[in-house]
Amino acid sequence: MLALALVLSWQVAGPRTIFRDRTNDPFFAAVAADRRGLTVSAGSFPLLQLYTRRPVLIDSGALDTMVYAPEGGPATARIVTEVYGIDFFDPPREIRSSSVIPHDANKLTWSRFTGQRWRELRRTYNVSQIVTRSDYELDLPMVAEADGLRLYHIPD
Repeated sequence: MLALALVLSWQVAGPRTIFRDRTNDPFFAAVAADRRGLTVSAGSFPLLQLYTRRPVLIDSGALDTMVYAPEGGPATARIVTEVYGIDFFDPPREIRSSSVIPHDANKLTWSRFTGQRWRELRRTYNVSQIVTRSDYELDLPMVAEADGLRLYHIPD
């Protein structure tokens, strides 16, 4: 009886929004609102697909998962090269023992992409939006910004 009383009176201390996603966070809701195309993220944003319920082009923070689905290797290599500007077979020294696209290399590459280049990537990969840290400046319209993140849209 005492145990039942304790369980019934137990309450979680602290905010109920420990897990932020599209239902309780305006930034992730903005990402989720555009249902066209795929989302691509800069560097490593773990669980972006879970937070937004949006399909992602590639999990740029878990490239090591390719060993579980080797058939995806050629497509992964192509995406890493064309979208992130990294030679998959001869990556920079700082990422050779990592499975994450580094923000610094990614930021430099994407800052050089023109709006036309982004539209080409949209046509090739069906990517319609990009999630970056807020210190990225892309040649694209910014849709939302919050908590150190930015959402950019690739026009048709």
